[in-house]
Amino acid sequence: MQRFLLASLIVVLSIKTGIADPVLGQMNGIWRADGHSLVIDTERMQGNWIVDKPFQRDELRIRNIVGRMVVFDIGSKSYIGLFEGNQLKLSDIGMGETVTLMRHRP
Repeated sequence: MQRFLLASLIVVLSIKTGIADPVLGQMNGIWRADGHSLVIDTERMQGNWIVDKPFQRDELRIRNIVGRMVVFDIGSKSYIGLFEGNQLKLSDIGMGETVTLMRHRP
């Protein structure tokens, strides 16, 4: 019974990791639109949404992933993001506004 549970856990974790890895790679980057900037560093699990403090980083927490839609927190702010190539449709939970950001290439 213990072997079965352990094997089941390994399968579930590998499936979840396999699904999350491409999305995490897609999230990584600097996203910008007029008056908005979002930095997502999935390698270090950090991010920044404060335009005036470009070098500040807060903890990035992934709350849920469904396809290309990701619910995540950066510091105390919660977001819903739909990642499509170099475009991100971002909603700030509680505000109701959706902003379309583009990946910035330095």
